[in-house]
Amino acid sequence: TVFSERLEKFNYTIPRANRTRWNNQFQTVKKVIDIPSSILILILSDLKKNDLILNSKDRKVLEELVSLFELFNEATVLTQGESYVTICLVAPTVLGILFDLERELGSSTSTLVSLCEALIASIKARFSGLLRYFEIDVPFNTYCMSERFSDVISLISPLLDARFKLLWLDSLHTLVKLRVVEKVRDAYVRYYSKLNFSVLQNAGADVLNTTDHNIDVMTKKTDSLTKRKCLFPYLKENKKVSNENKSRILIELDAYLCEDSREQNLLFIKNIYILDYINLV
Repeated sequence: TVFSERLEKFNYTIPRANRTRWNNQFQTVKKVIDIPSSILILILSDLKKNDLILNSKDRKVLEELVSLFELFNEATVLTQGESYVTICLVAPTVLGILFDLERELGSSTSTLVSLCEALIASIKARFSGLLRYFEIDVPFNTYCMSERFSDVISLISPLLDARFKLLWLDSLHTLVKLRVVEKVRDAYVRYYSKLNFSVLQNAGADVLNTTDHNIDVMTKKTDSLTKRKCLFPYLKENKKVSNENKSRILIELDAYLCEDSREQNLLFIKNIYILDYINLV
């Protein structure tokens, strides 16, 4: 169009909005406010489009709109990419966006207060199961889907990405952070122990004598009538973690957290180092 051609002479472009992707429209708005007002006024005036000229109030609203949705856009891009395991992003992303919106709401210059309040209320309702871990007040009459994010795996996953570790908890109050870290460490020990227990079970099953399958056949048939089958029976094994195993697991975790490297595959490239560290201790 004539407008885009005139813009290009000033080395500016505005991408065409795509209705199928919300952040594409966000990028369009962002590009508009990145263009100096003087250039927009000059071009629109020449094209007799004075009704499209943004006044200072309109521009301020657009700037605040972009500021509100900036992190939503970043989260959309990251979760659609291949640089992160999606589940690692859930807790850090939700927490980061919520705290940013609360800072925006606390700004006395914001003209989009109602929109900001609606976004905060929606996040607290949809992710209430997760936000309870951080001692954040959430509504009781939540959406059903909110409980899908209450699994403690959402806390452990960022820990296993060296780019996050525990850094994403720094925005929490010190005492709250300490309590959350303790929850993370306890959950890590439980999951790690359950994984090891499952591996040992499988290893033991491989060396069983095949004649064992013929022992107490009638008893097993009777048991099968009274006990329901389970697809993942090992998940129900409540094996108690010994103090020795817990100490070893936490030593390994602390060695990992003390690593200066922020490489995403740190768990793999430093595996030998961690084992050596444990042996020394």
